[in-house]
Amino acid sequence: MTRLLNNRRRKVVADVDPDIKPLGMVLFIPTESAYVDHYANTGHGDVNAAKKVMTDAGWTLGSNGFFQKGGTTATITIGHKAVDRREATVQAIQAECKAAGIQIQDFVSDSFNAKNLPAGDYQVALFAWTGSPFKSGFDGIYQTGGGANYQSYSDTKVDPLMKAADGETDFKKRSQDLVQADQLIAQDGFTLPLFTLPEYALTDGSIVATQVGGKTEPVSDNEASSGVLWNAFTWQKATS
Repeated sequence: MTRLLNNRRRKVVADVDPDIKPLGMVLFIPTESAYVDHYANTGHGDVNAAKKVMTDAGWTLGSNGFFQKGGTTATITIGHKAVDRREATVQAIQAECKAAGIQIQDFVSDSFNAKNLPAGDYQVALFAWTGSPFKSGFDGIYQTGGGANYQSYSDTKVDPLMKAADGETDFKKRSQDLVQADQLIAQDGFTLPLFTLPEYALTDGSIVATQVGGKTEPVSDNEASSGVLWNAFTWQKATS
C-alpha cells in the first residue's frame, strides 16, 4: 500500500503537493536530514503473485471478482474516522486490492480514534499523527507498553534504542539510534506509512524570517505541531 499512491495520488493528496511520494519512515519525515526510505521494497503490488498466494491456499476467484473459500469472501476492513482524505485513501486501496481479488470494506466512525483504536477494535486502522520536533513523543507509540501503542507492539531491540536517543545530546548519535530503531520497526511490519501531508502558509511577503548570518527567507509553516509561529522570534519587516 505504500506505493499505491503513485498511481492514485492525484485523488488523495495532489491538491496539496502534486509531487508527493510514499513515506519511507515513521520517526523522520522527508525534510529531515536523517530521513532514509526503509519501505522501498514494500508494496509494489504484484497482482499475479498475490493471486497465486490465494489460490495456493485453496481460495477460488468468485463471479463477483473476489476470492472465496468455504462460503467466506476474502475481506479486509479498514477503520477510520470521518475525514474526506481518509475515505479517498480507502477508495484507492479498494481499487488496487480488487485487482488482486481482495475485498476492502470501509468502516467509518466519528468515534473511531476515541473508542475503536484504543480498544484494538479493528482489522486495519487508518489514522494520522501530527508531527513534533520532539522525537521522545514517539515513545508512547513504538515502545513496549506505550500509552498510544494500540497494537501492543513490542521489540526488545527497539526499546533501548529509543530510550538511548531520549537521553542523547549528540544530534548525530541520537539520529543514528532513531534510524536504527526505525529500520527495525519497518522489518517488523508493525505499521505501514503512506504519506506526509505538508502544511503551508500564505503571506503578502512583507514579513521575512531572518536566519543566523542575516540570511532571510519567507515565512513558512512547520511540518510539526509547532505551526506557523515556530520561528516567529526571527520575523522582521522585509526590506525593499
